[in-house]
Amino acid sequence: MKETSLINRVVSRCKSCDWKLRDATRSRWAAAIRWDQPAQRTAHETCEQLHCQFTILSSVDKMSIPALLDMLHQMEVLGESLEQLAAELQRRLLRPLFGMPNGRLESRASASMHTMSLISAAIPATGNEAASAHDSLLERIGRVCSSVASLVNGMYRFFGGTSAAEASITRENAEPADARRERCISAAEALAKLGNAFWSELVRSLCHDWLLPAWAAAIETDLGIPSSRIAARRTSTEKMDSLVSQITRHMASLDGCLRCVGLTEHATLASFAVDLRVHAAEKHSQSLLSQARELLLLDCLAEDPKDVGSTWQPVEEAQGGRDGTSGPYHDDSGPPPQPAAGLTRLLCFPPCRISPRAIKLVGLLRGALEYACACDVKSAVWLYRGARDVLDLFHAVAVQRISDDPLVPHTTLVWSNDCLLLAHCCVLFGSEFGPRLPPPLREATFADMFALLSATADEMLEHVWSGQFQESLSILQEGGSFAALGENADARDVAQRVLKKLEHQFDQLQTSWLALLPALQARERLRQLVDGILAELLSRLQDLVHISKRDSDVLAELLHNVAHKCDRVLSTSIPVSPGGRISPAPYHLRKCRQLEWILQARLKDVHERFQQGKLAKTASKPENLFSPHELLRFVHALYEHATLHSDEQALLFVGDLERAQQRATQPATAS
Repeated sequence: MKETSLINRVVSRCKSCDWKLRDATRSRWAAAIRWDQPAQRTAHETCEQLHCQFTILSSVDKMSIPALLDMLHQMEVLGESLEQLAAELQRRLLRPLFGMPNGRLESRASASMHTMSLISAAIPATGNEAASAHDSLLERIGRVCSSVASLVNGMYRFFGGTSAAEASITRENAEPADARRERCISAAEALAKLGNAFWSELVRSLCHDWLLPAWAAAIETDLGIPSSRIAARRTSTEKMDSLVSQITRHMASLDGCLRCVGLTEHATLASFAVDLRVHAAEKHSQSLLSQARELLLLDCLAEDPKDVGSTWQPVEEAQGGRDGTSGPYHDDSGPPPQPAAGLTRLLCFPPCRISPRAIKLVGLLRGALEYACACDVKSAVWLYRGARDVLDLFHAVAVQRISDDPLVPHTTLVWSNDCLLLAHCCVLFGSEFGPRLPPPLREATFADMFALLSATADEMLEHVWSGQFQESLSILQEGGSFAALGENADARDVAQRVLKKLEHQFDQLQTSWLALLPALQARERLRQLVDGILAELLSRLQDLVHISKRDSDVLAELLHNVAHKCDRVLSTSIPVSPGGRISPAPYHLRKCRQLEWILQARLKDVHERFQQGKLAKTASKPENLFSPHELLRFVHALYEHATLHSDEQALLFVGDLERAQQRATQPATAS
């Protein structure tokens, strides 16, 4: 067996000793830091509570902390040890401190140890959150900044520093890296390594996770200005300017303390405070999109749609806020513009059913734009962009709904109404908020989104209408050709059953569409559906080659029942034009009534009406319903061939129809 060389055994023994030394050093480092467990929390005073206590010993096993730090540094494990310490400081002290409206860090030092305690004062139960929050935002910021500074100064003393002046001298006279490795690491250098480990996390938790929400809460409580109505207060901008200035002073003071002990070299906190309103607007914009995403992920039928009537007006006067005061950017040089007579009525959204999702989205958009009216340009741009993103997201989800198969008619109609509501708001937002926005945004509107949302709403409605039309058409096809109904009892029963099903279908659609859609839209779509089905029915009857007397009686009765049912369905849904005139009955419904009369009239009566110009559609009588070709086909089907060739009245009638047909088919010639 080959013996291990002496050098290998020496190296192995050295590695083993190195590992043991590292473990021993880490154990000493762990023994120097003590944390009180949550179960050991005790009342510090009668009105205060001790949440956590952090203790640092000045020496462990007769080794001072600076010597221990230097040993960790020489063994290249100082960074790892400080990262663990930084994580614990964040988790146990700083994050809980930021979450307490009345918390603070209390520092106590002695020759043998340094203690940092997280303490909060008891809050009396008043039942009013605004009243029980006895500390204002500025007081909280001052307390938090002083607590962080106390923690950093305590850590500096723990690392062996004596004063802030010594720290600045050490940084100014810093030696090269190779030279520093030959001597003990300084307190400022150790603190700088600690800063590298948790500085970015400190900025995130202090500025983004605590200061921005505290700023938003201050707008609503301390300043007494709800964020959704912030633009209604003329003094809101001045108050926010003053508040930002004082916050910046606190942050600049903390920045100076951190730079003085070498934790960082940048004035990051003060820079963040200067742009606090911009950061708050950016965060609000991101929150706006997040809330919109959550709303759009909800099932449309999770909550019942709401009836939105003409009393609900998403538009307000463009010249002022909700309480009648002018916005901060309103020009008071002249009288405010007055709406034209009747304009308010025209701008009201038509009554229909809207999902709670859409109503909440409109509230989010209005709140963001109201907030933007009280902000500076940079902040307002973020809020305007957030509102645009919400509309883009809604449009994308709505377009995806169209491609979903199968579509649920009820849900799709509600989505269509939601699109119409947001499109309606897009038209009005420009005039409502434009005069109060900062000057560069006064010309910005949402008018381009109106066309997109309106087209999406129409496409959704067209999908539903096409599906219902195809369903009604399939019911009609069950009736066959409608031939020989008077001679065949089975065919007559089938035809009657089919028409009954169609009548039931029309009743259901009338109830559903009039309850969901805007009245004018529902009436027009129902009118189109009835007209399309009657057109298909007339086409089938026109294809009949022979109609006996019994057949004509049965067909006349069926047409009478269908026309009566359609009249009843459309009686409450006849579209009314903007001028107040009632639109005429659908074209093919009037045609059914006239065909019913033709089926029961004598040949002589039909001919007389034709001669009077009240029957055939010609160039001079375009308002008539039947073309000469259609009348000629019905005459050939209704009357016997022998009668048409033997009766003088019939021959004359057929000749008149043929000549009228020729004139209708001949191209117009120049005079």
